[in-house]
Amino acid sequence: NALKPDAKELEKEPFWLNRRIIVVGKDQKHLGTVLWPKFAKRGAFKMIRDLETGAFRAYRPLIEPERESEAKPAPPLIHKSDIALNGMSWENKSLGIPTSCRLKNGTEFWFFTGLAEPPYGADVDMVHFDEEIRGESWYSEMLARLLDRRGRLIWSATPENATQALWDLSERADTEGAGPDAVVRKFFFHIDWNPHIQSESKKQFFDS
Repeated sequence: NALKPDAKELEKEPFWLNRRIIVVGKDQKHLGTVLWPKFAKRGAFKMIRDLETGAFRAYRPLIEPERESEAKPAPPLIHKSDIALNGMSWENKSLGIPTSCRLKNGTEFWFFTGLAEPPYGADVDMVHFDEEIRGESWYSEMLARLLDRRGRLIWSATPENATQALWDLSERADTEGAGPDAVVRKFFFHIDWNPHIQSESKKQFFDS
């Protein structure tokens, strides 16, 4: 839904086609060990066969804990068969650090680190910052890249020594609230609330 345009645009083209997405990680190690595996490796989440439709869907441990033994690691979100011919480029292939990925449906992913200069000029549909991006020019430049396509910016981070831009967004979200007119929204998740992590593992984590 983050990529879904308004109703008029949806009539022209399905929202999953021909999208441009910029993904920004903390550094190259973060791209290779965290972000790209979430896209292209098996097991980013667990799936289960729906009892009514027979189709596979995400496993929901809060609703169906008795079916945990049936849950299986999901296949990659981006499978090799989804990638266009010559659609993959690498900064370092042996370390799994991607530069770009073009899918057969026309959607393109471009990968950067917050240690580099942001790209200028390209208009995109979505930007995803993962963890704290310290380059001060990244936030303002990415807002400009989203204008033409009325895109969305998603920033997922575990609070550390928060960058000023991330702190300002957090404060603005608190002020605006979660109403339909809010431009900025904040979603807070605690590891203790995550039903996909076993209680014993959580206890070991907190004890350590």
